[in-house]
Amino acid sequence: MKNLLTILLIGIASLAFGQTNGKWSVGVGYTPSIQSGSTFGVYINRHFGEKWQVGLMPFGWFYGYENPSFTSLKSNSFGLNLSARYSPVQLKLFKPYLYSFAGYGYSTFKYSNPNYSINDLTTDYINLSLGIGTEIAISKGWSLDANLGYLRLAFFDNAGYGNSPVFSIGVLKRFGKTKD
Repeated sequence: MKNLLTILLIGIASLAFGQTNGKWSVGVGYTPSIQSGSTFGVYINRHFGEKWQVGLMPFGWFYGYENPSFTSLKSNSFGLNLSARYSPVQLKLFKPYLYSFAGYGYSTFKYSNPNYSINDLTTDYINLSLGIGTEIAISKGWSLDANLGYLRLAFFDNAGYGNSPVFSIGVLKRFGKTKD
């Protein structure tokens, strides 16, 4: 996992050219999970002026627990979200925004417990999130990204759902030339 994150950061750093107000941005983000585990996302965005952007957000969630004498659990989830942001105000050091994303995910759970007969589970789900955030300018084209929102998951297999607040932090690089 550390190797994957390192490769992503090096890839993004190699894009350190262009203008602050470019048409495209890429980034990586980290979301600590309320129910344990960690989520990592990659952002690929297309900007339509300074107020609107849409993008793709592939993500992965990873969790592991082990009690050698009794039980262990390894689980992960992978998926793809479509995202949108609207920034009503453009300030020099930060850019507040409203965001939403929706997408599809697939999770696997591997249990090792003498009390359970089911050892492997899989499930599909859709998710939806709404929230607020801000980009904080670091240097030309680079910014920190932080947001807070509400996440809802709806699982296909048993018609169940989950709700939770969600917080993410990441780094974005904006590049590409705009028509001036």
